Amino acid sequence: MTNSTAKRNGRSIVTDINHAPKKTLTLTLCFTQEQADRMMKVRRVLPIVEDRQEPQIDARKLWEKIGKPHGRFRDWAEDYIKSLLGNDAEKSARFQGEIEVEESLVGKRKNVKQIDYKLSRDVAAKLAMQANTVEGDEIRQYFLDMEECVLRLSKHQPERVQSLIQLDNAITHHFRSKVGRKAQDGKISKGAVPSEAASREKLLKPALFIRTPNERFTSRGDRDRPAFMSYGR
Repeated sequence: MTNSTAKRNGRSIVTDINHAPKKTLTLTLCFTQEQADRMMKVRRVLPIVEDRQEPQIDARKLWEKIGKPHGRFRDWAEDYIKSLLGNDAEKSARFQGEIEVEESLVGKRKNVKQIDYKLSRDVAAKLAMQANTVEGDEIRQYFLDMEECVLRLSKHQPERVQSLIQLDNAITHHFRSKVGRKAQDGKISKGAVPSEAASREKLLKPALFIRTPNERFTSRGDRDRPAFMSYGR
């Protein structure tokens, strides 16, 4: 009988609050099933994007997903979107680059003017949280959940960093021991051990993050920091 080992792919190291899978939310971060379901659902309404100020979310689709507040899109847009582009010069300037107005002709004869909007992720989130609907309440609760998620991730951070430190030290020890044995066998000089070991480490670690053999620690804190965290101060 063979023991099966789960494949390790490093996902636990790079997991963040925006991409944490449901299993991580419930088992690792101890969120309830309800909270995890809500987080997954809201991500589909307000997807995580690289540029949160770039207009890219369809306002009409957002309105549908947050429960169609005000009953008609035109009425909702009039009260919530147009007000951001209204007479208040300071507010208008603030949101000018985050809202795009699109006009088109619709209907069988293409003679009815329809106004649509593209919203930035930030503006979409603000509007979604203001919706007086069940969906709007879910989104408001989602942001409270996310605050809790940040606090939980920060609690786990020292453990994650310590694991990286241990891994970094183990790799360094492995290569220095291996090269040291070559020196004992007379294949290389003892003076060449540090540089030879560092060269081998570069095959596994990014070259920019390797401390050279002659580099000195500047503080006690550096001794506890892996090489890839110490470089580039």
